[in-house]
Amino acid sequence: MIDRYNPYSRYRQRSKQRFYSFIFLMLTLFFAVMVGYWFGGQGYSAQIKSQKRQITDLELDNESLRTELTGALTVKQEADMRYESLQKEMEALVPSKGPLRELLDLLKVRLEEGASPERLSFVIRSARPPRNCTDPDTKRFIVATPTYKGPDSVISLDDGIVVITAKGESARNSGGQPEAWFDQGQPITVSFKKFGGEVETKTGVLPMTTSMVINDREYRFSLSAGAKSFMKVTYDSCDYP
Repeated sequence: MIDRYNPYSRYRQRSKQRFYSFIFLMLTLFFAVMVGYWFGGQGYSAQIKSQKRQITDLELDNESLRTELTGALTVKQEADMRYESLQKEMEALVPSKGPLRELLDLLKVRLEEGASPERLSFVIRSARPPRNCTDPDTKRFIVATPTYKGPDSVISLDDGIVVITAKGESARNSGGQPEAWFDQGQPITVSFKKFGGEVETKTGVLPMTTSMVINDREYRFSLSAGAKSFMKVTYDSCDYP
């Protein structure tokens, strides 16, 4: 007997197969997603742990650097304090300015010129505060210029023990023409002729000071500008040495 062909039964069978295939596919996709999610979670967790370890290491390095920086700052502060202390000690021994600095520079110049250290030492030991000084006296005289046509510009002190002359540049009027009197803003040259003929000169802008030894006396001079054409000389003398 030949079975009758039932098309509806075949259609349902195919529908079941498609449904089961769809379910299998969905389960496979779900399983794949879950496996991927798990692996992703494991990787993310490992990444988080690695980053935490890096952060911990960086914090340790940062703390170590802070400690080193603190130590370096302490060393720098101590070095600065020591440097300042050495500067003060050096300034006390060899000042950068002032009378002692000037004396040291002068000693260096004299030594370089060939002066004997023993001679310089003797001169320094012989130096004493001024003794038996005369009262200061002030005199004035005319400073000679290229256009000055008056009497000789000269002054004699203490009966000719020293004779002083001076020369300067002519002052100029508003038209630029030279005058007879000297320009007080320009250097002048002052000559000191000692008794016996020796001459010493000093050049500079007034006021100036200088001193010299004549016989057993030290003469001290203070030179300044006076009235027009004139220069004032204030001087005294003390025992030497």
